[in-house]
Amino acid sequence: MQSVTRSLISVAALLALAGCSSGPRPITELARANTLIEQAEKTGAARFAAADLEQARGKLSRAETGADDGDQETALRLAKEAAVDAELAQ
Repeated sequence: MQSVTRSLISVAALLALAGCSSGPRPITELARANTLIEQAEKTGAARFAAADLEQARGKLSRAETGADDGDQETALRLAKEAAVDAELAQ
């Protein structure tokens, strides 16, 4: 009986965690930020707007890590911020 109770508690905990998911991976926003960073690099941002470009790269990296870790809300926010930073760098 104890093992059945433990199993039910485990299943309930897993269902509760699944319900806390923060949505789908922000694939579009991550790709957009990556593309804008690449465009900024091609236009010489590393030379003329290095700080903005580095901020964009750092935020994109953190966004990808967040997405990999299941924190899609943070990943989405950071990907959008990375895109804005990359646009500023251009």
